[in-house]
Amino acid sequence: TYWSRSRQEYWVKGDTSGHVQWVKSVALDCDADTVLVKVDQVGAACHTGARTCFDADVLLAGDPAATGAPGTDQ
Repeated sequence: TYWSRSRQEYWVKGDTSGHVQWVKSVALDCDADTVLVKVDQVGAACHTGARTCFDADVLLAGDPAATGAPGTDQ
């Protein structure tokens, strides 16, 4: 069950799509302001039909500073 900020209501993953997530573990960070949930995904997770919503590489290709390569300020 997730909270939808746009709809301001709870919704259950898979109720309409059949694409479900089986929770394997839940962890909090050291100050309890971030939750990491590991799941076994069945079907797509993203509304686009992709397996994940986090598949875009945000690092700039070919920019050594973006990767924290040796000799950079990163």
